[in-house]
Amino acid sequence: MKKTRKASIKTMSAAALIGAVMFGTPVIADEVYDPTPTLDKMHAQNPALPQSEYSLSEFTPEDVTNLPEGTVVKYELKDVVKYYDKTNMELIDADQRVDGGEYIEVKTKESIAHYYNMEVKNPHSPVTNAEGQNTNVIGDFINNSVAINNSTGDIKTIIGDFINNEKGILMEGRNTTSQSIGSISGDFIGNKDNSIYIYGSRFNSNDFDKSIDSIAGNFYNNKDSVINNIYGNIGKISGNFVGNSSKDYGAAIKINVGGSIESIQGNFINNTASAGGAIYNHNYHGYIKEIKGLFVNNTATNWIGGAIYSWASTGDDVKSNVENIEGVFINNTAEDGGGAIYLGSNKSNSIKGYFINNSTTSSGYDYYKGGGAILLNNGIKLAPVKECPFPSIVTSLPG
Repeated sequence: MKKTRKASIKTMSAAALIGAVMFGTPVIADEVYDPTPTLDKMHAQNPALPQSEYSLSEFTPEDVTNLPEGTVVKYELKDVVKYYDKTNMELIDADQRVDGGEYIEVKTKESIAHYYNMEVKNPHSPVTNAEGQNTNVIGDFINNSVAINNSTGDIKTIIGDFINNEKGILMEGRNTTSQSIGSISGDFIGNKDNSIYIYGSRFNSNDFDKSIDSIAGNFYNNKDSVINNIYGNIGKISGNFVGNSSKDYGAAIKINVGGSIESIQGNFINNTASAGGAIYNHNYHGYIKEIKGLFVNNTATNWIGGAIYSWASTGDDVKSNVENIEGVFINNTAEDGGGAIYLGSNKSNSIKGYFINNSTTSSGYDYYKGGGAILLNNGIKLAPVKECPFPSIVTSLPG
C-alpha cells in the first residue's frame, strides 16, 4: 500500500546533498494562460491600437497526431510539483511516494496543449521594407510565404501574431547597408521555416550589419529554428518556447557561423532538434552573454546537447561561447553526450542551476560520450563543482 504521510520530503534547497546538482537558486516565473490574440490584449489596454484580425474557437481533436489542416496549437504552462526519488533516481508524482522514502520536492512546469480552429478576417498583407523607411508594423500575419521582408530598411516596432507562414520575419542581404528592428512582440505559431531569420555580414570583430533590440512572445509548434541568427546582433530574447522542432540544429534558437545575443530568458519545453534541442550556438565570431530559464524534456535526437549546445572558436575576437548559464534542467536527453548541456571552447564559463534526470545514451564515439547532464570539451573552464553525487553528471574532455 502506498503511503505519503510519513515520507521524508526535502526541499530544493537541499538538492546538492541528495541527488540534484545545485549551483545556484534560479527563479521559475508564474504563468497565467491566456489564449487571447496579442493585439486584442493590447487593444483592451489601449483602444488606439487595432484589434486582432483572427479569432479562435477551442475544440477537442479525435487524434492529436492527425490534426485538421490549419489547427492552431497553444500551450498552457502549469506549475506542478514532482518528487525526486533518491533511491531509484527518478522523478515521480506525489501519489507514488512510499513510506520511509527520501524525496526532493521539485517545482517545475508541464505543458498542456489546447487546440483551436481559426477564423481569419483581414490579416496584414506581406510587408517589404526596401526603401529605408523607419516605421512601425502592427498587424497579424497569416499564411504568407514571407510575412515581413526587411531587405534594406529599419523598423521601429513589430507587434502582432505570426501564424502558419513559410517564413515570418526576414532580414538578409549581405554586404549591404545596415538594417535594424527595434522590438518584436507577439505569438509565433506553426511557422514552417524560421519565424525570425537574420543573415548579415561581419565587418570587424563582433560588429555585424543586422540588429534586433528585443524579441518577446510565445513560440509554439514552429519548424526549423524559431530564431535563426547568422551574423546578426540581438539584444534580449524572452518568452515561452514549447513544442518546436528542427531536423537540423536548435529548435528554438540557433546561431551558426557568427552572431551575438546579449540575453536569452524563458521556458523551453518539449523542443527537439538533431543537436542542441532548444538552443544551438556554433560560433566563430560573437557570443551569447547569458541564458536563464527552465529547460524540460528537450531532446537532441542525433547528437549532443539535449537542451543547449554551444561551441566557440578559440580566436581572440570571441569573448566566450556562453558567458553565463543559469537554470533548471529536468528530463533533457541527448543521443550522444551532454544530456542537458554541451560546451566546447577554451573560454571561461559560469553555470548555475539544478540538474535533475538528464540523460544520454552515450552511443557516440569517445570524444562526445558521457555527461548525463553536462559535457565539457576543449579545455573549458568552470568554477569548482561541489557535492556532485550523480554518476557522469559532468564529463570534461581535453582539447
